[in-house]
Amino acid sequence: SYRPAELMRTLTQSLLSKTETRRVVAPLAYLGISFAVQNGNAIVLKVKSGSPASKARIRAGDVLNSIDGRWVNSESDIATALSFIDPEHEIPVIVKRRGASVRVLVRPVPGL
Repeated sequence: SYRPAELMRTLTQSLLSKTETRRVVAPLAYLGISFAVQNGNAIVLKVKSGSPASKARIRAGDVLNSIDGRWVNSESDIATALSFIDPEHEIPVIVKRRGASVRVLVRPVPGL
């Protein structure tokens, strides 16, 4: 389940990590995924257990194509898409999984 304190601890640890460089995006809507952009694709690295993404069956390895009808393939695209979402309302997310497009419905929770 969504725990703001746990999310803040994870974000703080990521920001203070000296072993890797990451960007932290804190939009209005929270899906519960971490991702990396590789070759112009936003690839889901992890899905937090009990998160909105987990409940919608988004999986590590999925490539994010669109969030609520907005094409996404960069950190800024994802942050922009999530900034326009009214949390707690179901939205369509399209991912590419094993070469096929898969449409899932996600009910995000309020972000930071």
